[in-house]
Amino acid sequence: MPESAITTTSTAPTATATQSSSSQPPTVVDERSEPCRKPQTAADAMTPSATMQATAAAATASTLGRTAPRIAPSPPPSPDRSHRRPRLPPQIAVPGPRIPGNIGPRSVGYAEWQDSELGAVKYVPGMRGIVHLGEGEVVVTDDLEVREPGPTEVAVRLVAAGVCHSDLSVLDGTIPFPTPVVCGHEGAGIVEEVGVAVRGVVPGDHVVVSTLANCGRCAACNSGRPTHCRASIGNITQPFTFQGRPAYNFAATSSFAERIVVDAVQAVPISAEVPFTSACLIACGVITGVGAVLNRARVKTGETAVVYGVGGVGLNVVQALRLVGASRIVAVDANPAKEALARQFGATDFVLAGPDTTEAVRALFPAPGTHFAGGVDWAFECTGIPAVLNESIEALDWGGTAVAIGVPPPGAEVSAVITRLTQVDRGVIGCRYGSARPHADFPMIAALYLDGRLMLDELVSATAPLAEFDTIVAGLHAGRLARGVLTFS
Repeated sequence: MPESAITTTSTAPTATATQSSSSQPPTVVDERSEPCRKPQTAADAMTPSATMQATAAAATASTLGRTAPRIAPSPPPSPDRSHRRPRLPPQIAVPGPRIPGNIGPRSVGYAEWQDSELGAVKYVPGMRGIVHLGEGEVVVTDDLEVREPGPTEVAVRLVAAGVCHSDLSVLDGTIPFPTPVVCGHEGAGIVEEVGVAVRGVVPGDHVVVSTLANCGRCAACNSGRPTHCRASIGNITQPFTFQGRPAYNFAATSSFAERIVVDAVQAVPISAEVPFTSACLIACGVITGVGAVLNRARVKTGETAVVYGVGGVGLNVVQALRLVGASRIVAVDANPAKEALARQFGATDFVLAGPDTTEAVRALFPAPGTHFAGGVDWAFECTGIPAVLNESIEALDWGGTAVAIGVPPPGAEVSAVITRLTQVDRGVIGCRYGSARPHADFPMIAALYLDGRLMLDELVSATAPLAEFDTIVAGLHAGRLARGVLTFS
């Protein structure tokens, strides 16, 4: 990586359950990186579109299609929870889907809106945010602008944003991304403004911002599988300007900015009783881990599991396994300090990652017979390291399944002995974003939290204002944090 004023470096991954913490975190400079350039006008940026057709018929983003899995009761953890409502009896049903109502089709979007009778593009100036300029260079700035929402969009004032390892992967180049880009993808805040075609969310709503910008109209969306929507991936746009230049969003959100504009389907209302610093984690780490267990794997009561990597995602896999009543939950991590937290979230065993990790896990589940007998029913790989995914396959019992959750570099491959899959019915599946149905799952997670059955506050290891982003990054690199949260107050 070329040298620059502010850099982030990354060491190559090894066959352990967490990334090496030897990487140097980026130094964040609260300065503008270059002289201000004259902003482009809307006419310069886009050629005029055809005359806008009549207002499109609204489309409902259906989240129906699957019933909530059985949740086994679990006693509430010990920390103070005075802000939560009393715990409900275990027999109370988890709330069902919350349908977002009339959300206009995305075909009536920004390009059509800016040239219509509704007026020219308007920008909200003077925002704070964190911008990645490339080559590890990051700036905390107050020179951001974001356009106003189009007909099917909403503007959200962010209150809190979690810092995920995926954000760091953008900074160190593991996830290639065009620049300048406004970072962040795990946020919660308050709706400030809605487009003319938006229904189901109003200004003042407390929302968690999903990274899933699904269309709401296709067969996948209307059968409760929005992560299969072809329109829900690769949504890279430039709703921001930084020092007069267009700037990209990240993961269809950019939660490290004070105000963002997203598709209405991404703004998921939740109870105002959930603190924003906890609610923001639902947007990525929580739904990715909990959803992998409840939606993708659908683990049954009494089954066994191992979780490789107990960071922000892995801890949520662990607690979801506890919720459904897994009989034994093994946590694996290269950092011995993670054991206490893993056990707090529900792990029954802890294995320190090393050369003999697979043997150590399998030794906990001996079984008679040959041909790879023994092991677990489920193995969840949360590190994104290909060698660890291979280990997870080897830890499976007959009929077991490995779930790939972690995000590796593009082009990463994994090798496995095929006969060890085919002869004993082992399997490997991928899981994107917890196979989430955000308008059903986010309120469910919030309800479980308020009932004392799901831990969110305990995930927050540190909070800091936006200007102290580098402190949070250093803590994540050192393995000291489950999740660090940035605040905008």
